[in-house]
Amino acid sequence: RLDIWHTFNHVLRRLSERIHHGEIHAEQVTVSDQMEHVLLVLQQRKKFKFTEIFDDTVSVTTVVATFLAILELARLQKLSLRQDATFSDIEITGFEIS
Repeated sequence: RLDIWHTFNHVLRRLSERIHHGEIHAEQVTVSDQMEHVLLVLQQRKKFKFTEIFDDTVSVTTVVATFLAILELARLQKLSLRQDATFSDIEITGFEIS
């Protein structure tokens, strides 16, 4: 959906303040790795916001891979995504495992 894309752009702009500028290094961040990371965070916390899972310095590659990871996990019904207002942070909630 176009709304999700606009939201991602807005979140990326807000995270740009925390993105480390400087030398360019080859970085290997995969969507699969970020899916595992998000699932590990969900084991510790039932609910969190998208921007809360990043360090003080985060790369654009990591943000993009993580965004794609949460979309894929939502598609696989491993978590749900919620947004209270246009351009607000995305809330991620894990499903109860029965």
